[in-house]
Amino acid sequence: MPANTDVFHSAANPDGSAYSFRTTARALAQSSAQNTATASTFESGPRFDVTFTKAHTFAAWSGDGSTAETLVGLRISIAPR
Repeated sequence: MPANTDVFHSAANPDGSAYSFRTTARALAQSSAQNTATASTFESGPRFDVTFTKAHTFAAWSGDGSTAETLVGLRISIAPR
C-alpha cells in the first residue's frame, strides 16, 4: 500500500489528493495481507499519524463487487507524531 502523507487533504498541499482518507481505508479493506495501515497529516506543526485497524468484527461490502464501499469494524486512531 503506498504511503499516504496527507490523509486529510490539506488545503496547504497543492499536490494533495482528494478523498485520501477514504482511499487509504478502502485499500486496507481490500488487502488480505494487512490488518493495519498508517497515514500522516501534511502539516508538520504538529504532525499526526492516523492508524486504520481492522477489528475482529471488520467487514466490507461492495455495490459493484470489487470496490469496498461500506466498512464496519474499522478502527481509526489519531496520535501526535
